Amino acid sequence: MIQMENEHLRVIVDETDGSMQAFIVKGDKYGMNWLPDQDAEPWIPAWKKWGLGFVTIRDRKYRWEKGDRVGGGSRSVEYQYRLANRGTGEEDGEFHALTLSVLRRLEGETLEEEFIFYNSGERYMLLDEIGIYSTFYDAYPVVSGDALSRRAHMHIWTGGGVSYVKCIRMSAEKPHLAMLTVAGEVQEYQVEEKHSSNQRGVIALTGKHIRIASGKAYSVKRVFFAYADETDFHRKVTKYSGYPYLEFDLMAASVGTRVQVAVKEAGDLEKLVIGENTYRPREGEVVSFVLDKAGTIEGKVFFGGKQSAIRWYGIPAIDELMKRRAEFIVSKQQLRDDGDIRNGAFLPYDREADRLIKVEDIEELYASIPDRNDARERVGMGAFLAAHCRLHPDTANREALTRYYPFIRTHIISEDYGIWDSCFRERTAKYYGETVPGTKDMTFRGFNYFFVGAFLLKMYRLTKQRMYLDDLVGVLGKYFGKFPLSDLSFGLNPREVDIALKEAGMTEEAERLACHFKDKAYAFVRMEEQYAPSEVNYEQSTVAGVVMFLLDTYRLTGDRHILEGAHKHLALLEGFDGCQPDFRMHGVGLRHWDGFWFGHYELWGDTLPHQWSTLSAYAYYRYYQITSDKTYYHKSIRSLNANLCLFREDGAADYVFIYPHKVNGRSGHAFDPISNDQDWALYYYLEIAGEA
Repeated sequence: MIQMENEHLRVIVDETDGSMQAFIVKGDKYGMNWLPDQDAEPWIPAWKKWGLGFVTIRDRKYRWEKGDRVGGGSRSVEYQYRLANRGTGEEDGEFHALTLSVLRRLEGETLEEEFIFYNSGERYMLLDEIGIYSTFYDAYPVVSGDALSRRAHMHIWTGGGVSYVKCIRMSAEKPHLAMLTVAGEVQEYQVEEKHSSNQRGVIALTGKHIRIASGKAYSVKRVFFAYADETDFHRKVTKYSGYPYLEFDLMAASVGTRVQVAVKEAGDLEKLVIGENTYRPREGEVVSFVLDKAGTIEGKVFFGGKQSAIRWYGIPAIDELMKRRAEFIVSKQQLRDDGDIRNGAFLPYDREADRLIKVEDIEELYASIPDRNDARERVGMGAFLAAHCRLHPDTANREALTRYYPFIRTHIISEDYGIWDSCFRERTAKYYGETVPGTKDMTFRGFNYFFVGAFLLKMYRLTKQRMYLDDLVGVLGKYFGKFPLSDLSFGLNPREVDIALKEAGMTEEAERLACHFKDKAYAFVRMEEQYAPSEVNYEQSTVAGVVMFLLDTYRLTGDRHILEGAHKHLALLEGFDGCQPDFRMHGVGLRHWDGFWFGHYELWGDTLPHQWSTLSAYAYYRYYQITSDKTYYHKSIRSLNANLCLFREDGAADYVFIYPHKVNGRSGHAFDPISNDQDWALYYYLEIAGEA
């Protein structure tokens, strides 16, 4: 191994292939390696380690894997590579004349990394892609000790003239680390080797359509720097690239909304082009404009001879959007067949095939059948419809709910108030690999109790009929008797439960449940950041769920110890949020596995946005209510509004937007056309907007 070191940084390079093995910021009490631990993460192939990569032309991929050291010392190192077609070792045709030099050097508080592609041939080369493997240590550990202090969330921006990876330490402790491209362009990123919910995959930052003249070179240069907080990050981006420090109020808002871009530091800013309009703001000025159409509104930042993208989103009239969505659920996603056990259930809907999805039709076709069944997260359709119908009474919607409740009460809620995973009860154990009928408890999933509880609570608020509260008390009694207090289920508001029970005169039940809620909140406070593994080792929705529960229980009890306990979890939650200038990423919680488990195309990769990011929005809004800190109000609205891009004006819905342009070689950067669980985004929109 080759070690480079100065008073600020220590960098280790593999002597054989020239890949970077370790990046450590001096003074970090954890001595964190910001790059993946090769021993702990054996899923990363040797040829996809940091700084190795590929060039493609006409769909043929050529890699650089083995380098020759040609220079360097204690603070710099240089490697040279030839590119070959993996498997054949060929350097045929044009690529025989293409060489690559990679130079890394420590410069004060930064590391500079430069990739220089040189064309020694007699004619120009056209490279369809240059992909550089650039994977920071974004993997979800089984949390113990200081594990979160040794992992980072990668927030990736590939805007062309400026691109970066902003890493936030999962424990929220500074320093954090960023990598900024200062020469060359990166328009896309790809995800490879992604096969698990607990790791982000190998990230390739990709430049597109690059011409290199004969005898000339093309350079991609990156700068690594530590930073303390978001303001420090933006200021350093401006310092090293000239890209202006821009602050956005909203990047997704209703059509007709006036939004703002504040120029905090101008850098080398030349102009902003937004739609058809051009602005030339100075430092300290604010650009204000109206989102004048539905859909994506493109902008560009021109700075220092470069340009980079910005993207806003105009939301169609939100009330009408929700009305149409409710109509679509009732007309297209509720099964109406008296001969089917699922009669009245809300099912997933394949927008491409224009049909409901039934588990018997997909048993041999999908990896996860339960994530497309008749209950579980699909209960969100009923919860949204009940919440919407209370605010916007509608006869057809109410009739649909009247049909849905008997399905839930008869087939999903058991005789002793357990919650079945599906109406097919024990028979669904086969989807979990159980071969002996009756040996697996199919009321095992804590999340389902809170999902059904949320539906029952909204039905009571809609109808004022006590039977829904009787069911709710039974379901929660079963939940607290069956699951440990540290169970990470989310989605039910203890304070709202308490208010409803007392309104109905069920004071004894309210007091009993309030004790359970408080005990659970104290368990979360004691837990601190030592999250037990759930369906994913560690993730945004479980952290958001803890914050939500603590804040709602504080509002119920007024117990300051519970509020103080929420602060650490709140800091962890904010680390999942990006600040990229794209409405799908700006303030949206990072998730990267749901598309595989719940989507039509079963694509892994970053789901930005995704409905469970609205759990963060809910948590931020509750914190704003308690503290009056408007920073958290704006955080909440950003996430809520971003998720509205999943809903179409005709009422149809997409599950998620898969953000990477490729995932495991398959095309991404597109909406997934299954209407499955995304209605929880509307449910939480109403939770917040209904109160506001």
